Amino acid sequence: MTSSEESTGSVGIRTAMLADFAKVEKSGLITIVGGGITKFGAATLPAPFNFYVVLQLTNDAAIPVQRALAVEIRRPAGDSALTINGELGLHPGHDLINIGLSLGTIVDMVGRWVVSVQVGEDEASTELGFIAELNPTA
Repeated sequence: MTSSEESTGSVGIRTAMLADFAKVEKSGLITIVGGGITKFGAATLPAPFNFYVVLQLTNDAAIPVQRALAVEIRRPAGDSALTINGELGLHPGHDLINIGLSLGTIVDMVGRWVVSVQVGEDEASTELGFIAELNPTA
């Protein structure tokens, strides 16, 4: 590891899930309601689906650094339904960073939808998913 890599550190994804609601307090604590979503049911499609992506990131940066954050929702056919790109400002001394991202999409087909999260260029990534199904009683 070079001295440049040591000072900028690395970022990892410790925890990732889909939830009905998530809120990060000023203290850094996170409240999660309905965590672990794996299914979405609707009487008819298309139907709106609002949810949160909950992330707990590890950070070992020795100096303040910026990292890219990309989130993509992909339909069962593999095409993109939503893409969000942004940046995270990371600071030394914050070993764990909690994030709750509010997202929504229009579910327009049954099958497995994928929520992909990428932090940094190639540092950390994960894929979460949910099964969309028709449910006449929803």
